[in-house]
Amino acid sequence: ISNLNGVIYVDGVRFAKTGAGIQAAINFASSAGIGTVILPAGNINITSRITPRSNVCVRGQGMDKTTLTGGQVFDYMIANIDPNTIDNVCFSDMTLDNASTTNGSILRLDYVTNAIIERIHFKGTLGWELYIGNASTTNTIAVNSDVLVRNNLFDYSSSTLEQFLIFDSKNITVENNIFQGNSAISGPGLGIYQNSDYINVKGNTFRNETGASLYYSLSTNNINITNNWFLGNWVGIEGANLADNGAFGWQEVNGLRVENNHFTGNSIALQLGATQGAIVTGNTFEENTNIGI
Repeated sequence: ISNLNGVIYVDGVRFAKTGAGIQAAINFASSAGIGTVILPAGNINITSRITPRSNVCVRGQGMDKTTLTGGQVFDYMIANIDPNTIDNVCFSDMTLDNASTTNGSILRLDYVTNAIIERIHFKGTLGWELYIGNASTTNTIAVNSDVLVRNNLFDYSSSTLEQFLIFDSKNITVENNIFQGNSAISGPGLGIYQNSDYINVKGNTFRNETGASLYYSLSTNNINITNNWFLGNWVGIEGANLADNGAFGWQEVNGLRVENNHFTGNSIALQLGATQGAIVTGNTFEENTNIGI
């Protein structure tokens, strides 16, 4: 077994360069207390779901160097949907390409704590590119916490869904990512929904999104949106009105802060929606063609 200093290599010998081989490496690392699974450069065809395990990180050779490609129609390329919480997981340094399927999403984490998603190129899906949370309108508690999503590229999509969805989660940081080119007007770049609390969105670039680049529903709290760039979108930031999202409850958004962002060339820059106690300060609005705020 390729195992050196707490690392397992998917090298095509012990662990095949397939989805099943990656899963076998993850399972072995979890049982043996080995912290990292290293994927090779090149394309790996994924024909069944990969399930993360606690205390295991999966790392490729870099964006567009290691590519996992969805090879058939299934729900998610990588997912933990089991209600048993997993802890301390990460995926990094790869491209996840689901463009060859006719539906399905890419990466979903339900019931997870202490997760890192970084330096991933999410590419071409008709579903969600990244999904953090459990989309149950009857939930009253957060099922995910302490997740860091940084330095990723959420790339062109024709989905009517969010490129990145946060639902029933708390203490989520979305930092230094690029969201671009979702071509469906009903598909936001980043969507923040029901029971999400302490969501920090900072240093990201949202550009050329046909719909809202960032959307938050009712019944969310303590969303901090700081130092982002909103460039050439239909809507930069959109908050739900009281008539929206009735399935998610009717509570106005509390503790919203929109600070030091740049809105340039959008049709509508900032639409606050139903909020209480919002702070909007230090933002720059330039050449937005319809409404600034």
